[in-house]
Amino acid sequence: MSKRNELLRSLRELGNDELLRRVEELRVELFGWKTLTKVEGRTNPAKIKSIKKEIARIKTILKEREIQQKKQEIQK
Repeated sequence: MSKRNELLRSLRELGNDELLRRVEELRVELFGWKTLTKVEGRTNPAKIKSIKKEIARIKTILKEREIQQKKQEIQK
């Protein structure tokens, strides 16, 4: 199984609160990397890109759950 599938599986197992907490941690980490790029001129584009992708994946999972919950409410 690929790393991406393992990451998605582990993210889907987390609850909404844990996912939101993870997004905040990633945003802080991303800010740190961007700051290093601006201040010291050091950069790691691959790391920045991977952080952005993980944030996007988490947001997608949260949106899917929100849509699923609304569908269930409509069916009731």
